[in-house]
Amino acid sequence: MDELKTNLDLFYEYYNERRLHSSIANLSPSIFWSCWNNGWVERTVNLKKMRNKFKLLIPYYEIKTRLLEQEKLEKNENFLECISN
Repeated sequence: MDELKTNLDLFYEYYNERRLHSSIANLSPSIFWSCWNNGWVERTVNLKKMRNKFKLLIPYYEIKTRLLEQEKLEKNENFLECISN
């Protein structure tokens, strides 16, 4: 049972963190949601086919840099908030 749990945990981590999904702009789900929340993804709805299509609005090679910059800004904001209290 422990082996099954370990294997499932590894599978879910791979599926959600590393595997690219063609239905979400060839991004992993975790990266997709980060891009979506930053407004870097556009959604088009096809009502006839009942499908959503997602398009990345920034170049793929800029994703990592932008997310790292955003993370640095959030850490600085948190630090400033901590020292001002």
